Amino acid sequence: MPGIENSEKDPNVNMDEIASQAQAKQKQQDVDHAPVQESQPEQVEESQQAITQAASEPPVEMQAAGKSVGTFKISFYDPAVLGSDMGYSGVATNLSVIPRGSSLKITTAQGDVFYRTVNDTGTFAYDNPYQIDMAMPNSMIPSYGITSATVEII
Repeated sequence: MPGIENSEKDPNVNMDEIASQAQAKQKQQDVDHAPVQESQPEQVEESQQAITQAASEPPVEMQAAGKSVGTFKISFYDPAVLGSDMGYSGVATNLSVIPRGSSLKITTAQGDVFYRTVNDTGTFAYDNPYQIDMAMPNSMIPSYGITSATVEII
């Protein structure tokens, strides 16, 4: 830019001279680097296209791996308190909305992610078909208690 020292758009600056000065300065530095391979123009263009394409795609872990079922109300319960020995890997749902045995990825509004399997239902499910009751020890139930979450079948 005119008026900005060493700008490539400044008509008073010889960019070839600046480039050769930079190369000479680089050679003066005693740096232990692996040799740099000279790239062909088409290799550079292919690399730039690959970088541009990769930047426009979401990271692999963010790409949808399952079928979105929707947004659900999430509540928590401790099956052991209820006298059950079914463990903490499951959730209770309305089985006509999400069938028994479905593997779920549950992402709460707070950003917590849980992977659970539908293994239970309850009377709540008939009145609230878009509610999931997640099994969890009382000591680990999040302080937010009841929340909303996006649910995917994976």
